Amino acid sequence: MANNNHNPSKIPPLLLILPLLTLGICGTMVNGFQTGYFSILTATSGNLDGVPYVPGGPESFDPRYTGNKALDTRMGILIGFFSGLVNGERNWDVDLAYVWTMGMFFSGWALVSVEAHRRANRGRVVSWTNTFGNIIQSFTYALTVPSYLILHLFTTSPATDDISVPEGEVRHLPLSMTLAYIVPAVIMSLPTPSIIPGKSHYDTTALWQVFPVLQFLIHRGMNFVCFPRKYNTTTTQYGVGKSLANHYRFVIFTSVVVHLPILLVCLTPSSMPFGPAWLRDMITQTTFSNVFVPYGVWNPPAVDLAKVAALGGENKADLSWLPGLTKHFLHYDIGCPSLAMVVWAGYNCMASVGKGGCVGIGKMVGWLLAGGPVALATVLMWERDERVLRGREGKKAQ
Repeated sequence: MANNNHNPSKIPPLLLILPLLTLGICGTMVNGFQTGYFSILTATSGNLDGVPYVPGGPESFDPRYTGNKALDTRMGILIGFFSGLVNGERNWDVDLAYVWTMGMFFSGWALVSVEAHRRANRGRVVSWTNTFGNIIQSFTYALTVPSYLILHLFTTSPATDDISVPEGEVRHLPLSMTLAYIVPAVIMSLPTPSIIPGKSHYDTTALWQVFPVLQFLIHRGMNFVCFPRKYNTTTTQYGVGKSLANHYRFVIFTSVVVHLPILLVCLTPSSMPFGPAWLRDMITQTTFSNVFVPYGVWNPPAVDLAKVAALGGENKADLSWLPGLTKHFLHYDIGCPSLAMVVWAGYNCMASVGKGGCVGIGKMVGWLLAGGPVALATVLMWERDERVLRGREGKKAQ
């Protein structure tokens, strides 16, 4: 078992996560009301009484997906949120910020999803990750994920819990997540109507909203058909077993593929554009600041509410402010929880193996630069699992 002496106080990580939770709520929910952003969405895409209209979208649409007005109104607002970003008037800084936040959202979700399958978490609230995923889609990532991490801190014991995972529980996680999240996300992000029709765009966006449910159904189906549930753990003589290690590799890979190219583009001086025209435009329009650094919560981008009243029907005038509002929302919605994951993973690593057994400072900086905060959090959790599970296997062999 893990060394029980490694059981640091949970207060320090809590004191770091709580400010990130507060900042995330202010940058999303509070600023959303202050800027008029939520008014835009509810006055247009969520309006089922008049002619539903998506700001920046290619055509009007009818978001009657369930027949329940409350649910369909909510779905219409969510569709409007993404449609306004994908189809609105925007520059490369908005596009890259959108890709980065969607990538970190996916990687963070993939990392947290492992907690549903650990032996020690069975029966605990922290195993209900799909439930939390649905709450994310109904409220915000900024509220749900830090709240989940705080709950995890106080309902688990990293130094003594059985952190092993049944092999069959994680073998198909990467594929089920790809089919449930990545595929709909890519399709809904394609420009309309030049590549996909407006209705297909709206329908795919609606499908993506329920990705936690899709993931659960696909994952369970694959386990039943391809690999019936077996309760052998993921531990081997080398520590973490193949399936869990592959899942961690998948999370790190997706983080690096999204984060590193965007970081390199943003750090390339605008006076040194190169390559094809689209890449030169991307370099000249983006900086580290306008892609990664949000406006302060005390000074968010805003819109004249009189413009909101003018929207509807075929009136698509003056939408240049819309993508900027969405970018501001996503910066706080994804950025704050991603940093909270680093705190949470670092605590779990130190609590399980001690400060000296965790990843070194140089390695942490390297992974942060290469893959962003979620990649670093994944490396910390993987290191923790390797050391704890390898140690446990070694003791069994004695």
